[in-house]
Amino acid sequence: SDDVRPLEVGPYWRDRFVVALRALGDVRARRPDRIVDVGFKDQMSDPVGTASRVLGELGISADRDALEAYMARNREEQHGSHTYTAEDFGLSEAALEKDFAFYMEVSA
Repeated sequence: SDDVRPLEVGPYWRDRFVVALRALGDVRARRPDRIVDVGFKDQMSDPVGTASRVLGELGISADRDALEAYMARNREEQHGSHTYTAEDFGLSEAALEKDFAFYMEVSA
């Protein structure tokens, strides 16, 4: 979009994710066998291995060749790099850590 308002977007999406992750906590309590946590660093450093692990934990066989082919077609930085900070969106790292502490404790 050519009309982005980061100071409105940041708080909006922070609030949406807090609500969604709290709801996820309810689902996790009812169906822990259907929740697989994925660390961002793991996903970024080994997306195929991470996807294979997730599928395996869900009892689904992974087609590594298909996953590798997908990654080749959709390589990182294909559309340029994106670098953002919390402050760009009217937020702060400290406040986000506090807002999402409930989730970080569960997914650690």
